[in-house]
Amino acid sequence: MKRIIVGWCLMLAFTGTFAQDLSSQLLKAIQTLEKSEALKYGMAGLYVVDSKTGKELFSYNGEKGFAPASTLKVITAVSAYELLGQNYRFNTEIRYGGVIEDGILYGNLIISGTGDPAFGSDRFGTTEAQKMLTEITDAIEKAGIKKIKGNLLADESRFDFHPAPQGWIWEDLGNYFGAGVWGLNWRENKYQLRLKTGKSENDPVSILGTEPEMNIHTLVNELKTGKPNSGDNAYIFMAPYAVSGFVRGTVPPSVQPYVISGAMPDAPAQFLAELERELIKKGIEVEGEKLTALQMQLNDNQITGSGELLARFHSPKFDSLVYWFLQKSINLYGEAFVKAIAAEGKPADALKSTGATTAEGIELIRNFWESKGIQKNAIRVEDGSGLSPRNRVTPKALVTVMQYARLRPWFKAFYEGLPVVNGIHMKSGTIGGVRGYTGYVQSKTGKQYTFAIVVNNHSTTTTAITRELWKILDLLK
Repeated sequence: MKRIIVGWCLMLAFTGTFAQDLSSQLLKAIQTLEKSEALKYGMAGLYVVDSKTGKELFSYNGEKGFAPASTLKVITAVSAYELLGQNYRFNTEIRYGGVIEDGILYGNLIISGTGDPAFGSDRFGTTEAQKMLTEITDAIEKAGIKKIKGNLLADESRFDFHPAPQGWIWEDLGNYFGAGVWGLNWRENKYQLRLKTGKSENDPVSILGTEPEMNIHTLVNELKTGKPNSGDNAYIFMAPYAVSGFVRGTVPPSVQPYVISGAMPDAPAQFLAELERELIKKGIEVEGEKLTALQMQLNDNQITGSGELLARFHSPKFDSLVYWFLQKSINLYGEAFVKAIAAEGKPADALKSTGATTAEGIELIRNFWESKGIQKNAIRVEDGSGLSPRNRVTPKALVTVMQYARLRPWFKAFYEGLPVVNGIHMKSGTIGGVRGYTGYVQSKTGKQYTFAIVVNNHSTTTTAITRELWKILDLLK
């Protein structure tokens, strides 16, 4: 018995010594980082716990608010799992109002969305845009409709008509990563701008067109050809609902065609335009107009009645949506999750009146985490993706959310959705002056840690600051 007790005490002593040694190494490393030229005007935060016990092992500015960039996505993903459920599906319905007589629909064709971010996406075999258009027109033909004596209506009113969250900056809005979210999304609200580059630096760049064809009246072209291997340094400046914008910056020489991705300024209207073209190809005439719920409202009208169902489309499994949200950091998915949380938590009459807002979804998320012990001021955010530079989250809050996820029945899917970098399952985050990571790591000794590390206002390149952060992360391996 004495030998067992002695052995146990020695093991505890070794464990304690190891933890103390790791803490001292982490402290030295993060203080060195903060004293470096890269963070002369910035700050760093690091929080680490033992994954199995939840015991705090290290905290440096752990309860200070940092701009989290895309590390915020883990909070949104975990919140969505809890508040929407692992079996949640977005739906898109095709209905008609009126009557069908002799192949003529005397009434409107209505496409109603619940905010599915994957509707028309090419990431899933079941949601690809042409497949969706074909299935919709097939359903119309099956109903015997050969002519529509009415309008094509897009009902995006489940969400409010403000697609971009507060705090998003002008430089981001026209680009694919700044795509807004509507109650009816299409092709991930993204289009491709095709360009003809010059052969030498500072040569002009020509715009060849868009894919798909877009209703953009004017795109002021200020693009120039950059240096060889300079990469994509082009930005599209276009607000939601705009029909004109700017494109400026540089693209590399002699790449034909060169393609950059933009954000659709009005995804519901774009969907209607493509649907009409598909109907015409099938020989189905539409006599009326193409109108969105917003356009109807501006004309003191609204889309009334549910109509007769022609087809219903479900989003891919929720695990798959979260997977792409984390793996490829698709901001649109997070914003759709936030508004869906708001929609599910809002009374039906209020939802019909104003639609679900980002602010309402964020408040429900903050309330949920407050009930789990995270003070609201530790999660002060304006979006679900981390794109807003005004977001503030503490490293401790990130770790607390990650620890909570470990105990949930859907954890395996969440864990497998996290990108794996150098053997660590973690989500990264990057916006101007911000770099961060949060995730799970197992050391060579078998210890498991949950961590969050974030730096704000660094004054070096993303590559350089990443290299410095890995000096700290490697201590956990």
